[in-house]
Amino acid sequence: MESTRGMVPSGKQGFSLEQLPAMEPNGLGNDGLSAMGVWFTFAGKHLDYLLEKVQSWYEDRDEVVLVDFGVTDKRNLGCIVMEWQGYAPDLLFLDILRTEDMIEDYCVYEVQA
Repeated sequence: MESTRGMVPSGKQGFSLEQLPAMEPNGLGNDGLSAMGVWFTFAGKHLDYLLEKVQSWYEDRDEVVLVDFGVTDKRNLGCIVMEWQGYAPDLLFLDILRTEDMIEDYCVYEVQA
């Protein structure tokens, strides 16, 4: 995957962005994948805020699906799972997950056709 370092717009960092800049979806091509997803964790107290934020960012993007969300039982970590149907996740979104302090961890996964 190509580096996304430095893609978060200066002046407004991470989840403080009201909207993500318009981006061209990155198609998966003919490599046998039907979707790619992102699973990310954070302190459970941030669930409502982050859920509202990603829903507002992607409300007009039919290819982006909110798969699940919740809070873990053992460590009270919030988690959100999203998939991009037929596309790779937005590089800017991945850069925000990588650089945002409130995000504990994240993982990008592939869904085979």
